[in-house]
Amino acid sequence: MAFDEKPHWSKGQMNRIGDALEGKRELDEALFRQIVLWHEDLLAELYLVAVPVLDKRVNKNVEFLQIGEIGQDIVYSSRIKNEDTIVEKLSRLSTNLARIQDFAGGRFDIDCSPATQILVADDLVAVFEELGCSVVKKEYLETSQFGYRGIHLHITGVAGRVELQIRSKLQAKWANTFELLADLAGREIRYGHLHESELVNYLVHSLHELSDGIYQLAVSEDKLDLSFQRAETHFDLDKPLGSKDQITYLALKEGFVAARKRGHEARENLVSSMSSIQRDLRSIGKVK
Repeated sequence: MAFDEKPHWSKGQMNRIGDALEGKRELDEALFRQIVLWHEDLLAELYLVAVPVLDKRVNKNVEFLQIGEIGQDIVYSSRIKNEDTIVEKLSRLSTNLARIQDFAGGRFDIDCSPATQILVADDLVAVFEELGCSVVKKEYLETSQFGYRGIHLHITGVAGRVELQIRSKLQAKWANTFELLADLAGREIRYGHLHESELVNYLVHSLHELSDGIYQLAVSEDKLDLSFQRAETHFDLDKPLGSKDQITYLALKEGFVAARKRGHEARENLVSSMSSIQRDLRSIGKVK
């Protein structure tokens, strides 16, 4: 499978599959299965293309990642939309199946900052464009999508359309927490709709505020990292130990490390809090 390989069905045939899933005509189950399998192969190719790009930015040997570096724990997942979510999206967007960008979707959850997230996305855009694909980057960082944050790449080639999401570990944890709430209270809350329950609306608002706090924490760490990197250039570290430059630099580094440790502890607390929220939501069950 390659991104320049042409499928043996037309967009019209794919759209008729969408019509059938909406109950407008009889479903060609054999063709639908072929389309699903084709896109599963396309997602596998997406992984093979993207992983070497990410690996170039992995740093395994540092206590704190700098801008441009990612951790070695890279989690990939992929899925083809199920029939219910296809029908829901076709109805909500008044579109057809061949135009749904995320019919097939891949996702990388990586240990990184917002600035690095953008660099990784740009790396991937360049590689897929070299393969002859058109790529549209959708950035949900400073401005969230109903609390959700991440970067989406809409990749379109001869072989079809796929969506690739790039999220940080904290963004992924938040998204999974909010998705669980949506499963229990109704998927409409994912698009800004109010729920009948004031408790659900309070939880939604609180999770949106938490998303903002996560982003501001990550941005502050990026600013700290950038400031430290700039400050380093002003010191002559070749001077002997005990020199003014060495003493000032070591004091600066000590403050930087302490601040990064506080940031790390804050992130760990956020992860723990969201895990607790998930446990509580599971214990509550469906919200009527």
